Amino acid sequence: DYYDASMSLVAGLEIALWFRILGSAILFTRGSWILLVIYTVFLRSRIAQSTFVQGMIRQVAARGDGFANRQDSPPAARNAWGTFKNIAQQAHNATDINRYVGGAQPQVQKKAQ
Repeated sequence: DYYDASMSLVAGLEIALWFRILGSAILFTRGSWILLVIYTVFLRSRIAQSTFVQGMIRQVAARGDGFANRQDSPPAARNAWGTFKNIAQQAHNATDINRYVGGAQPQVQKKAQ
């Protein structure tokens, strides 16, 4: 039980760190663009391998959807969230290694007769 909670916390921190690095890159902090590229590659591999990171991504998306679908949220925020989700989905699909390798389908061994 503690393992699941701590791994979820680590997944949340990994995602938060990516947004912090993105903020530094937007403000043109020295060396932040290369750090953003390197950390994005790391985070993409974590997304592919860790169910905790996948779950945290779904949780962040659900919170963003909840905020964007509220009546008092401005239309610009709705558009920005939709654009961000679309770009993130396209980036995820473009960097999915299974798509280029032919898919990592588990091999089912036939029983000898």
